[in-house]
Order: sequence, then C-alpha cells, then structure tokens
Amino acid sequence: MTPSPHHVSQFPESPWSILPPDVRDNWQQHADHEADIVFQNFAHPRNLGCVQRFLQQLAPAGRWLVYGAGSHTQRLLPLLRRFSDLTIVGLVDRMAGQLENQFGLPVLTPAQARDLEVDGVLLSHTCREWDMAAALREVGFPADKIIPIYSHPHYAAACEPWYRDLAERIPDGVTQLVVRCGRSTVIDDQHLAESFDPATTLTVFAGRADYFEPSTLFRQIDVAQSLTALQRLITQSGAKRIYLSTGWFNNQLALVLYRQFPDHHIIHEIFDWNVLFPAGTTVAAFGHHPATIQRNLLGEYVGLQRAAAVVSKRDGHYWQRVTAAGTQPYLAFHSGYQESTPPPAKRTEQGFHLVYGGILPDPAFLANYQIDYDFLPLFEHLCGFPDITISLYNSLDDGNPRFKPYHTRFADGSLRYHARLPYTQFLAQAADADYGWQAVISRREFAPDQICVLPSRAMGYLAAGLPLILDPGWHFLAELVQQFDAGLILEDFQPEAVHQQLRAAPREQHAQGAAKLYQWIGRHNRATLAQLAQQ
Repeated sequence: MTPSPHHVSQFPESPWSILPPDVRDNWQQHADHEADIVFQNFAHPRNLGCVQRFLQQLAPAGRWLVYGAGSHTQRLLPLLRRFSDLTIVGLVDRMAGQLENQFGLPVLTPAQARDLEVDGVLLSHTCREWDMAAALREVGFPADKIIPIYSHPHYAAACEPWYRDLAERIPDGVTQLVVRCGRSTVIDDQHLAESFDPATTLTVFAGRADYFEPSTLFRQIDVAQSLTALQRLITQSGAKRIYLSTGWFNNQLALVLYRQFPDHHIIHEIFDWNVLFPAGTTVAAFGHHPATIQRNLLGEYVGLQRAAAVVSKRDGHYWQRVTAAGTQPYLAFHSGYQESTPPPAKRTEQGFHLVYGGILPDPAFLANYQIDYDFLPLFEHLCGFPDITISLYNSLDDGNPRFKPYHTRFADGSLRYHARLPYTQFLAQAADADYGWQAVISRREFAPDQICVLPSRAMGYLAAGLPLILDPGWHFLAELVQQFDAGLILEDFQPEAVHQQLRAAPREQHAQGAAKLYQWIGRHNRATLAQLAQQ
C-alpha cells in the first residue's frame, strides 16, 4: 500500500494549538473556572419524578415554547399538559428545517422563536441546556424568558427525596469506583475487573438514561447525570481510586472530579477526543456550542496533565503528537477484543458476502450530514452483481421508528438491513461473511482521528474472523492491515473496480492475516492491562 500523504499531511503538527495559548499556559486556572460551569450545568439528577415535583411548584403559565424535539420532550409534554393555564404553542429545534411538525406541534428555529409572541421557552434536554440557552441568546431571544429545568435554581429542592434514596443505596466496602458516562467504552467490564476487584468496586453510571447498560460483574448505581450525586457518593464511600470513562461530549466532566478530588487517583479513559475532530463535525452531529467544545477539549488536555494515567484506543507515530503535551502515562487499549471468539467460518466457494456493522444514522440525518456513511449507494450497486451479498447491522437502531425506512428499503434482495444486536450475537452472524467494510468513500471533512485510531468497528470484524476492506485514510489501521496482509486497501470505489478487486482477492490468505493481526492486538492489550494493574 502506498501511504496516504494527503491525509497524513493534514494531521496537525501541534494538535493542542486548537486551545488558545493563554488556556494552555494557565490550564489550572481555566480548568477550575470551567469546572464550576460544568458542575452548575450537571449538578442535579435527570429524573422524571424530580421534574414532576419541580413543575408542581413552578409550572409556567401562558403561551410557551419547548426547546427540543426529541425523546425528552416526548416524555415532558404529558406533564406540561396537565396544567390548564399553560399552552405549548410549538417546539424549537436545530433540525427545524427537517422537522416541520413533531408530537403534533410546529417546529421552529431559534430565530423564528424570537419573532413569536410567547411568554418564554422551556429548555428540554438532559445535557444541552447550556447550548440551547446560548443559541437563543445569540439570536436575540430575551434571556429572562429562557427557563431551564435541571439548572434552574429551584430544581434542587425537588431532588431532595431522590438524594435521600441514593444515600441509602450506597453499599459498604467500596474502595474503588468505575464511573461510566456512555455505552461505548475502551476497556470493558470483563477486562477492567482484572485491575478493579468487583468485591470492592462500585460502578457508577453518570450518563444519559438511554445509554445505560447493566453491569454483569460490578455492583452498580445510576446517578442520573448528577455531579452532586457523584460527589456525595465518592465522599460517602471513601473510594480513592477512580476509573473515569468519558467520550466526545462529556470529557468536560473530568474537570469537576479533578477540582473536587485533587488527591484522588483518577485514571481517565477517553473514548473519543474533540481534539481529533473538526469543530464543524461536532456542531453538526450534536449541536454543541463552541464554548462546550472548548470545555471538552480542556477536559482532554487537563487529563494529560492531571490523570494518574490516560487510556484510549489510539496509537501510532502521529498520535504521539497528542500525548506529547502531557506528563502522565498513556495506555493504548484496542476496544472490542474478546478472548473467546466464533470459530472460523467456512468461506463461500462462490460469491462474496460483505458485512457492515456500526453506526448508520437515520435517513433524515444523512440527508444533511454524510461523512463516513455514504456507502449505501455503492452497496446497492455492488449487490447488482450476482455474486455479492451485503448485510448491514446498525448499532444505532434499537427499535426507534426513525430507522423504519431502512427496514422497508432493504427488506428483500442481496442487501439486507438489521437492527442493533448484542455484540456476541453480531460476532456469530458476521462470522459467515468474507470481509468487513471499514472504508470511507468520500472524505468530505478531514478528521485526524482516523489516522491514529483502531476503530471498534474494525475490531468487531477481526473478532468475527473477518479480514477488512478499508481505504488508506485509516493510516494506523492500514499499516497494520498491510503488515499482516489482513485485507484489502482500496482507493478506487467505482462499483466495477471494487467488484474486480474482490474477485482477485486471496480470501483465505487475508483471513489468516486477520487472525494473526487479532492475536497481535490481544498481546498488546494484555501488556496494557498489566500496566493498568500497577496504576
């Protein structure tokens, strides 16, 4: 494979120049200041019972808008409609151009909301109240008419019964905590238990409720995103060793723990790094305000200075430009590795079966934001060849109706769509394929992350015994695939060219190379776990 100079040349020489010089030079001062803002935003639980008590005390009256057209608002509207003197006249949402109506209400942009005669806007989101308020203020909506729920001064009183119940549920004998903020993790519970004894460890879930997954190894408490609850739990348990797992939009939470518990041993696992993604990507994907992105960046930078160790799934020459800014140990672990994997499947004598397993946003989202997920037209062309079949497994599809068009569109034929499966089930089904698809066809917006990450999707394919199909933009991964002869590295994505390269590919040889690469990853991960046990 020829190295990809186009992409490598765009990996920044100084990645942390994205932070202003004053922030880098005075990171301690800035971290403390931003930690106060983060704590204020996430102080109290995202709990429907608490919301109900809050509204009973302070329900607004008159004509109101609700900011947010998602699942939180769907749960909130029935509570609001109980109040006869309150009328919800519409919703505000950044996706208003795609959603004309939602839940029987018109959907407006912040600018349209500004021009409407209403008594105010009620913010409806578990983690983006600050961003929503900033978006409204910036278009001239009166600040005194913007009403949050979770960061409202009177919301805390409605949470006291919830806090009392939490205090009673904290178990004895806890000396270590694992704090997780999402479904995606670098080191899973099975491997983490080698360094964090389940008998003395409590897992704390501090993320959104729809990302919660029960732990099968550790005792577990959900603090409903409340940093006050997390603070009380750490203090009451007396735990001094903390494994904090965060990601793209909650790396800022680390700032609070560093400030509140400066003497604790905090190991910071970072699943995705803002420093490796263009800000435009983050805004388009999550609607984050630039100040929120800066807080998450600062959480990452301070982690390299303050954490007892930083853990992530990135490695290679270019990644060292990121870690060089810190003074603490860096531990690379390639997530998704399983010691027990499906037995090698017998490869088909005729034809090629490809599999894609990972994120596939819903059709409405893809209409405006396609980076990395533009392969469907190519897949449909490929399945026009009589010897190719493709299976799609969407890790985002947990039954939400917004994915129904995919079920309808790919119900028959050689291209079949599947909703999210548990990881072990996915591995068992994927093992029947010939290759796993990791390629990005059109890189519309450059992301340095793809140069240094070994993505979870590729790990899933390797765990299922599959060699990979990728493009050279995955620089670190492409080097490994080339070293172990573990797949195809494509640069021409015309359907006929892809078909010809598949027909010429030495499938058995690539499968053997994929097995060797997977073994190498296993040895690497074992070494990382041995280092972690000493932290």
